[in-house]
Amino acid sequence: MKNTNATTLAKPLTKKVDFSDYLSSFMKSYGTSRIVGAVVAAVVVPVLFSSILMGKKNGKKRGVPIEVGGEAGYAVRNARMHELAQFPWEGATTIAALFEQCCEKYSRNPCLGTRKVIKKDVVTASDGRRFEKLHLGDYEWQTYGQVYQRACHFASGLVNFGHNVVTRVVIFSETQAEWQITFQIFQIIVAAINKRKMELPAVGSSLSFGEDGKKMKF
Repeated sequence: MKNTNATTLAKPLTKKVDFSDYLSSFMKSYGTSRIVGAVVAAVVVPVLFSSILMGKKNGKKRGVPIEVGGEAGYAVRNARMHELAQFPWEGATTIAALFEQCCEKYSRNPCLGTRKVIKKDVVTASDGRRFEKLHLGDYEWQTYGQVYQRACHFASGLVNFGHNVVTRVVIFSETQAEWQITFQIFQIIVAAINKRKMELPAVGSSLSFGEDGKKMKF
């Protein structure tokens, strides 16, 4: 019995396939309209869908505009004020004067709060870096009167040492109550010495650490 399958497979494929004939037969079988519809569905629909999604994403508003009535440039203000306020109230023309009047008016109210460091723990992050975790206590408050008294005492000492309005001082400290008190000290000195009540420019110096968290840079 002959193996017809083997004989058939062993025969070389000599007939060449003509692509134009194949395409024409494919067009006759399915029709031009169906093929065009399939192409549109495969190409146009995904592009249209992605453009709709991008439009929705770009259309998100992070800020909502609000329409206001009235004429352009119309301002609403206190009828008693005919110009912009240059200082909060009469006599508070400098930072030193403003601080002094606030301390007199609210002398018993809390002004600056500080929390003491109870414990320090060294914590290792997921990336291997080590940093300190501070455990802080409750707030301990200084009143406006206490802060003003400390500032005045410190200012008196600096004046006795020869500090004047032309002496430059840099406050190098962490952001804490002592920094704010020291800043007010030099404003008080200027107010006490300078008859023109000029402000003393304050210069702050911040800390920045290197990659190892130890090197201090200025």
